[in-house]
Amino acid sequence: MKAQSKTIGMAIGVVLIIAIFTGVVLSSRGQAISSEISGNSEGGAALSLANTEDTEIIINELASEIPETGFFALAPDNYLEYTKEDLFDYYGIEFDISSVFPDMIEENTGSYGIFKFSDGSDMQGHNFIWANPTGNEKVSIEIIKDGVPKSDNTQVTNDSALLASTISGESVNIFRFDSDEQSGYYAEFVHKSLGFTVYGYNFDKDAFVRILSYLISC
Repeated sequence: MKAQSKTIGMAIGVVLIIAIFTGVVLSSRGQAISSEISGNSEGGAALSLANTEDTEIIINELASEIPETGFFALAPDNYLEYTKEDLFDYYGIEFDISSVFPDMIEENTGSYGIFKFSDGSDMQGHNFIWANPTGNEKVSIEIIKDGVPKSDNTQVTNDSALLASTISGESVNIFRFDSDEQSGYYAEFVHKSLGFTVYGYNFDKDAFVRILSYLISC
């Protein structure tokens, strides 16, 4: 009987040692992952909440208040009007921001169209605008087919280098802007050979990342 009790006691001791060792290893691994994420966020702020195997969010600080964009001289002859359904067919993507944020309503529904060069390529894509009528949040989504986002912020970040985020395995440049009149987030990325330019006015970072994640899932 004493021998049996001794055996049981030794077994419990071994289990406790394994449990303690496993806890130390997991704790060390968690610290290593945290340190790696922090190390990768130099020049930006990494959102650990959004970090998964194929997602890492890094926010770049803009040197200017709101990104400046360059526009072409647009003429009526360059404009081609579509229905919303035809426009989604043209882009090969369809989305509804109210499926993510039910309070958001699409604003510019009177006309859907694209400014094009004479060769038929996109000069400036359609700008989808969604807003919350009871709040001050607004999201602007411009898409250009077979192109890159319309603006380039590599030179307007602060002294640190531009750092790209990863959302569902796709590279996204995310920026935060803040001024007396406007604040929020801005992103550029390419998805399904489409150049996306997304503004989230008065969005917090988690809500803005949800918008980007949704678009990339479409």
